[in-house]
Amino acid sequence: PGAFGYTESHYAARANCGVVALRNAKARFLLPNVESILAATDEVTLDQIRNSGINSKNEFAYPIVGFSWVATARDQSKRTDYESAKSVVNWLWWMTHQGQLYADENGFTPLPPIAMKFASQHLKEIRFDDVIIR
Repeated sequence: PGAFGYTESHYAARANCGVVALRNAKARFLLPNVESILAATDEVTLDQIRNSGINSKNEFAYPIVGFSWVATARDQSKRTDYESAKSVVNWLWWMTHQGQLYADENGFTPLPPIAMKFASQHLKEIRFDDVIIR
């Protein structure tokens, strides 16, 4: 009693946990939802994406927002065979592009365009020896 914690909004919704309206940088109290979460990333640039979503200046932005990340080696040849590496890259591509069509129905906020661009750029750098996979 008397304590609070922080988790991703879709986990809170699925667990029927209460959520709180937080005061953002423009002194508005907002609940976490698709609109307020996406608003937090609307002015983010590629250079800022790793540290984005915290206390956005957008008046409709939820003040605590972040991305979930996947870390993978840029050169897959040290970890697996080419076909497995290609499968991983294709899965990550699907997840960050076509898979976004399923985000809302599964309780997630879809990636904003800047995050999709970031993912595209980095997935196109993954290689197997000297061969770019995607």
